[in-house]
Amino acid sequence: MDSQIELITKDLGKYTSLDTIANLEGGKILIDSLVQDITNTTSALAYGHKDKTHIELVSLCSGLAANLSLLKTLTRAEKNKEGAKEALEAALKE
Repeated sequence: MDSQIELITKDLGKYTSLDTIANLEGGKILIDSLVQDITNTTSALAYGHKDKTHIELVSLCSGLAANLSLLKTLTRAEKNKEGAKEALEAALKE
Protein backbone atom coordinates (compact mmCIF):
# COMPACT_ATOMS: atom_id res chain seq x y z
CA MET A 1 0.00 0.00 0.00
CA ASP A 2 2.71 2.48 0.98
CA SER A 3 4.69 1.66 -2.17
CA GLN A 4 1.57 2.35 -4.25
CA ILE A 5 1.17 5.74 -2.58
CA GLU A 6 4.86 6.48 -3.18
CA LEU A 7 4.53 5.62 -6.87
CA ILE A 8 1.41 7.73 -7.27
CA THR A 9 3.06 10.64 -5.45
CA LYS A 10 6.10 10.34 -7.71
CA ASP A 11 3.87 10.33 -10.81
CA LEU A 12 1.92 13.30 -9.47
CA GLY A 13 5.18 15.23 -9.12
CA LYS A 14 6.17 14.39 -12.69
CA TYR A 15 2.80 15.40 -14.11
CA THR A 16 2.80 18.62 -12.08
CA SER A 17 6.24 19.52 -13.44
CA LEU A 18 5.20 18.76 -17.01
CA ASP A 19 2.00 20.76 -16.60
CA THR A 20 4.02 23.69 -15.26
CA ILE A 21 6.33 23.55 -18.28
CA ALA A 22 3.38 23.37 -20.68
CA ASN A 23 1.83 26.49 -19.14
CA LEU A 24 4.98 28.61 -19.17
CA GLU A 25 5.68 30.89 -22.13
CA GLY A 26 8.55 28.66 -23.25
CA GLY A 27 6.33 25.60 -23.02
CA LYS A 28 3.68 27.25 -25.15
CA ILE A 29 6.31 28.14 -27.73
CA LEU A 30 7.56 24.54 -27.66
CA ILE A 31 4.04 23.18 -28.14
CA ASP A 32 3.41 25.54 -31.07
CA SER A 33 6.73 24.53 -32.61
CA LEU A 34 5.93 20.83 -32.21
CA VAL A 35 2.53 21.32 -33.86
CA GLN A 36 4.20 23.13 -36.77
CA ASP A 37 6.87 20.41 -37.13
CA ILE A 38 4.19 17.70 -37.07
CA THR A 39 2.18 19.54 -39.71
CA ASN A 40 5.23 19.99 -41.94
CA THR A 41 6.29 16.36 -41.58
CA THR A 42 2.78 15.13 -42.30
CA SER A 43 2.70 17.27 -45.45
CA ALA A 44 6.10 15.95 -46.52
CA LEU A 45 4.86 12.39 -46.06
CA ALA A 46 1.53 12.98 -47.77
CA TYR A 47 2.75 14.93 -50.77
CA GLY A 48 6.39 13.97 -51.15
CA HIS A 49 6.40 10.25 -50.41
CA LYS A 50 6.83 9.31 -54.08
CA ASP A 51 10.14 11.18 -54.25
CA LYS A 52 11.57 9.89 -50.97
CA THR A 53 13.77 6.87 -50.41
CA HIS A 54 12.82 4.22 -47.90
CA ILE A 55 15.40 5.57 -45.44
CA GLU A 56 14.05 9.13 -45.82
CA LEU A 57 10.51 7.91 -45.15
CA VAL A 58 11.62 5.97 -42.08
CA SER A 59 13.49 9.05 -40.86
CA LEU A 60 10.43 11.28 -41.33
CA CYS A 61 8.21 8.77 -39.53
CA SER A 62 10.66 8.46 -36.64
CA GLY A 63 10.79 12.23 -36.22
CA LEU A 64 7.01 12.42 -36.43
CA ALA A 65 6.60 9.75 -33.75
CA ALA A 66 9.06 11.53 -31.44
CA ASN A 67 7.34 14.90 -31.89
CA LEU A 68 3.89 13.39 -31.36
CA SER A 69 5.06 11.66 -28.21
CA LEU A 70 6.51 14.87 -26.76
CA LEU A 71 3.40 16.85 -27.73
CA LYS A 72 1.13 14.28 -26.07
CA THR A 73 3.28 14.29 -22.95
CA LEU A 74 2.96 18.05 -22.59
CA THR A 75 -0.68 18.44 -23.60
CA ARG A 76 -1.94 15.55 -21.46
CA ALA A 77 0.01 16.53 -18.35
CA GLU A 78 -2.85 18.44 -16.73
CA LYS A 79 -5.30 15.56 -17.27
CA ASN A 80 -2.75 13.05 -16.00
CA LYS A 81 -2.06 15.25 -12.96
CA GLU A 82 -5.75 15.31 -12.10
CA GLY A 83 -5.96 11.53 -12.54
CA ALA A 84 -2.97 11.05 -10.25
CA LYS A 85 -4.56 13.30 -7.62
CA GLU A 86 -7.73 11.21 -7.72
CA ALA A 87 -5.73 7.98 -7.52
CA LEU A 88 -3.77 9.32 -4.55
CA GLU A 89 -6.95 10.34 -2.74
CA ALA A 90 -8.43 6.88 -3.36
CA ALA A 91 -5.25 5.14 -2.19
CA LEU A 92 -5.13 7.22 0.98
CA LYS A 93 -8.73 6.29 1.81
CA GLU A 94 -7.95 2.56 1.64
